[in-house]
Amino acid sequence: MNRTITHFDDVLVICTRNRSQQIGDRLREFSQFSYLPKTILVVDSSDNTTTKDAVNREASDFPTSLKYVHTKPGLPLQRNFGIGWIFENLSETQVIHFLDDDIIPEQNYFFVLDKLFSS
Repeated sequence: MNRTITHFDDVLVICTRNRSQQIGDRLREFSQFSYLPKTILVVDSSDNTTTKDAVNREASDFPTSLKYVHTKPGLPLQRNFGIGWIFENLSETQVIHFLDDDIIPEQNYFFVLDKLFSS
């Protein structure tokens, strides 16, 4: 069964560290949403490659652009790194969302936020 995915111009940044299971779970949940930001950027500061591997496993079938970057630990550093990456690579982005890797938003989360920022 094909389903329609609506993309909007925002970017979601998920900062994570040593939580490959949680990031894999979140990405699988997001892949079921029908309304998604154009890009999801995972900013990882893990000590190993298991989070990168989890993101790569999800990337092939993911319904929107899924990007991975690795940086040093520290949530403020990770968020700033993500913002810098977005401005270097997706300069037309106007709204950046941040979610923790353990947050499970409602299915209409991105739809509601997009309508809020669009009005």
